[in-house]
Amino acid sequence: MSVLKTALGSLGTTRKQPGMISQLQSSFDRYKCTWDECQQRLPGDKELRDHLSAHSVDALAHWACGSICTWQGCKFKAKFKTTHQFNTHLENIHAKPLLCTRSRCTYKRPFKNEYELERHNSSKHSAERPWECPYDYCPSETRAFARKDKWLKHIREVQHENDAFCLYHHCYFSTIRAGKGFEDRKEISTHFNLWHSGRAVDGYGCALGSCGNTGKRDRWHLLGLQQHLQIQHKIVLGLDSLQTGLKGTDHIFRSQQVPFDLYNKWIDCEICASQTLQTPLGNTTSTSAQFGMAPI
Repeated sequence: MSVLKTALGSLGTTRKQPGMISQLQSSFDRYKCTWDECQQRLPGDKELRDHLSAHSVDALAHWACGSICTWQGCKFKAKFKTTHQFNTHLENIHAKPLLCTRSRCTYKRPFKNEYELERHNSSKHSAERPWECPYDYCPSETRAFARKDKWLKHIREVQHENDAFCLYHHCYFSTIRAGKGFEDRKEISTHFNLWHSGRAVDGYGCALGSCGNTGKRDRWHLLGLQQHLQIQHKIVLGLDSLQTGLKGTDHIFRSQQVPFDLYNKWIDCEICASQTLQTPLGNTTSTSAQFGMAPI
């Protein structure tokens, strides 16, 4: 009789104590090697990690570029193109399994990467739903989501009023002027994924010149703000410089963030200026200097 069966037998009638049996089984298997032909049980975490690392070396030695995992008993069928990809797989799945550490979580399998673990935690262990539908009039009962992919799926599948054009200020007027909206629902979700944030805390905006008079915030990704500054204000900044300049702020680009060498060279946003600073003849301002505007 095995050690486990002996332990279970000492519990008496097993039907009355399923929780205790499950706990004992889990504790018994906790330090068990996952290499099929090994199945050795180790005394603790450190010993198990060292033991699994030794198997990783063996698996790597028998692996060839473009082949599947060589860990005995691995059920993954994906082929790994680089050594880095395979080493990441070995570490997260086998040598140092990336597991959910929440108590009472029923999902016991390791995750391929931190992103998948974060998705799991957002879906299963968080009550927060920070990804919000951007449309004011949404026919769906569910308008907030725990994960970005669910948010994008909502935008792609649920039809909203006037969603042939992006609802955010600068995108809307740019596409209206071009006379070309979204061709299909997939293009809508692709646009939001590339340019806008579904979480208010992550979104960026511009309040430079006339952009500060519209009261609109575009919830751009950082790349979207960078493109806006370059096209509409002729301010060219790298993503790292832009992010550093906005660190610790409300993510709104203002005159304080304009580099000293560009302070008197930036131009006003034509889209916003045409709505907020019209002359009696209907002409619009094109630069802050033309109207004696001080950058805000």
